[in-house]
Order: sequence, then C-alpha cells, then structure tokens
Amino acid sequence: MKTAVSRRRSSLATLALLAAGLVSPRSALAMDVPSCGGHVTDTGHMLGERTYHDIDTKLDKLAHETLVDSAMWLADGPRDTLETLGHEAYKRWGIGAQWNNGLLVIIPKTGRAFIVQDEARPDLTADEMAKVVSWDEPDKPMERRVDQVSESLVTLLRPKEDRHIPAHRIRYVFGPVALLLAAWLLRLRGQGASAL
Repeated sequence: MKTAVSRRRSSLATLALLAAGLVSPRSALAMDVPSCGGHVTDTGHMLGERTYHDIDTKLDKLAHETLVDSAMWLADGPRDTLETLGHEAYKRWGIGAQWNNGLLVIIPKTGRAFIVQDEARPDLTADEMAKVVSWDEPDKPMERRVDQVSESLVTLLRPKEDRHIPAHRIRYVFGPVALLLAAWLLRLRGQGASAL
C-alpha cells in the first residue's frame, strides 16, 4: 500500500516538473539497460533479421580472430543517458570478460555512435575510436550505419591480431614445428652415428 502511494506521489512530482518545464519528456521516461542480445542488441528492432544475423556473425568471428569482444547496442534516448547506461551495460553484459578485451559501440537512433571500453586496458586508442565514429553517418538508414561501423571495427582490430597470440594458436602452429625440428635433429643424430 505504501509503495502505491509513493509511486503516485513520484508520478505526480514528475508531472509537476514536466508542467513547469524543468524536466524534458524524454528524461521523464525511465531507461534501463536491456538484456544482452548477443553481439548486437537491438531492442527497438531497427535492423532487419538478415542484417541483424550478418552483423552478429561478423562480430562473433571478429571476437574469435582477435580475442576482442565487440558488441553493439542500437538505442534510442538522450546521449548523456545512453553514455551512463552504456557503461552499465558494458559491466552487466560482461563484455570482454571471457576474452582479452572488449568494447561496446552504442549507435543511437539520432546522433553519432560512441564507444565504451575498459579504460584500464583500452583496445582502441582515441584516434582509432574517432575513426570508428567517423564511419557512422547518422543521417543514413540504421542498417547502413551498423554495417559501416562494424566494418571499421574489422579494419582496425584485425591488424592488432598479432598482439594477442592465444595459447591455442601457439600449440597448433608451434607444436608441429617443434615435432619436425625434433625429427630432423634425430635424423641428423642417426646419420652421425652411422658414419662412425
């Protein structure tokens, strides 16, 4: 009962602030971090099914190649609210937790994209983040924007792949090389013994 009364009071206070012009209608609407939709979170259904699948697959492949967990959130809301929620989403969704690193690109319905990443170990420099953002064209359809931004991530992150040599690649590449070297050494050793 007390909760219903306090909710009514809160609603009345919000209406009073709206009427006085002290709060904008957009900020009066409560926004929260949505549940994670994979590599692409599109709660407003701004992408077609095919584009959604293609971008999600592209970012998944990029994560496996570079060990950088790249995610996108297509959102509608004020930039300052989205920036705050973006940092919360980065933590809540565990971006980069199972990889070497991670970054979240937030593409608002209006305005330019922006990036959230772990500032203690960023994978993109300020210049690289500016390049990603420059590929975004807010006046274009969302499908094109998402495609261009994802391509910029692929372009920037793939050359960095060599910095992150994962253990499984070391085993699969250097393991056979070590076996060949060992076989060659044994063969040389065997030829040396037969010459005596």
